[in-house]
Amino acid sequence: MDDYIKSAFELAMEKVAKLEEPSDDQRKEWEGMPVGRKLAANFLKGEGDVAAGLAECKDAIRAYALRGAVEVLIGNLQLPKHEVAETANNRAIVGIKQVFGENPKAKEIVERVVYVAEQYKTHGAEQQQQAFEQLKQQFTAQVQQMMRQQPGAAANQPINVETMPEFQQEWMRTKLRLEQRFESHLDGYRKELELLAQG
Repeated sequence: MDDYIKSAFELAMEKVAKLEEPSDDQRKEWEGMPVGRKLAANFLKGEGDVAAGLAECKDAIRAYALRGAVEVLIGNLQLPKHEVAETANNRAIVGIKQVFGENPKAKEIVERVVYVAEQYKTHGAEQQQQAFEQLKQQFTAQVQQMMRQQPGAAANQPINVETMPEFQQEWMRTKLRLEQRFESHLDGYRKELELLAQG
């Protein structure tokens, strides 16, 4: 058994010995990305200035630190479904503006992100409310019809379909479908900003 463990260990060490040394770029990435991520995370918590933090990075890792910061910031771009999400989204937008400075392409993308968020707040909520009411009417009609077909059931009995698991499941599917249109735009802008950070 000891021989087997020893040979397995030796095999593992041989594999390690065959691994190539990380390139200079890999080392810079491994050093810079976490620095940028931390700067952005602190910024989102209301601590520090992400752009100033990036400016203080060593020249050699600054590009990777920028990528790490952008990764965290775009990860926090979200639809303003509630107040907390809206606050996080607004903070991420401020951070993105800081890290890209006067870059015209970044400004254009940020404007589109803001537009999608505003559209979601005004029209998205309205569309959801309409869809919710339609779904509620459909379910109520179906349940009433089923009750009429059952002997001895009170046809005029009040029905609260909102508490039914089937209604909740269908509502979640409908809501996701409505949000997906806005989400797909936002996802495209996240990708564009990520590419922009890579230079």
